[in-house]
Order: sequence, then structure tokens, then C-alpha cells
Amino acid sequence: MDIGCGEAKTINNKSVTRYFGVDLKYKCIKLSQKYPLGEFFSKNLEKDPINLPEKVDIVLMTAFIEHIENFENPIRQSINNLKSGGRIVITTPTKFRNLIHSCVAILEFSKIRKGCS
Repeated sequence: MDIGCGEAKTINNKSVTRYFGVDLKYKCIKLSQKYPLGEFFSKNLEKDPINLPEKVDIVLMTAFIEHIENFENPIRQSINNLKSGGRIVITTPTKFRNLIHSCVAILEFSKIRKGCS
């Protein structure tokens, strides 16, 4: 699950077998047209519940959490949708800008899919 998925760049990683993107309605409409194999959920991430059709191995929040006031809800929703032993990866801006967010998310996702710690 990619919370605050933005442009949904992680969907292009070859390790991705099923993709759930969660973001604002106008973004999800465009993304579902661009990536028909992805599943996109329109939510107010500060208060709405997220109910995925299945539990996930990993939850990504790349350069997202600093944009909201109530960060407790997306973290709680992440935990509710995570498989036992799954991981939550949260990044925030650094001096390296967006490059670090994309690299960390993709590398961490690849490690988890391969079973590394």
C-alpha cells in the first residue's frame, strides 16, 4: 500500500505484484486511468478508514506525512492493513530532495520482497 501515492512511481518497480495506492480523489482518478492494473482508493487520510481487499507486506509513505496535521490516522490504518511481519516505510524531505524518497522506497520494497532484513 502506497499512502499519499502522488504519481504512483512505485508501481513500476518489478518487485510489485499488486499495488494499492491511496490519495486524494482527483489524483486517484488520473492514476487509475494511467495504471489500470493498480487499485486506487480515494481517502481523506487524516480521518478516513482504509479497508483494502487483502493485507499487505509493506506500506509506503514517501514524502507524505509532513503534509498533514493528523499523522496518527495513516499510521493506524497502515497497521490495520499490514500482514504479520510486514513493514512500514516512512520518509520525509531531506537535502537530497525527492531522489532519496524514491530510492529508499524502491530499495526497501525490493529487500522485503526478496526476504532480506
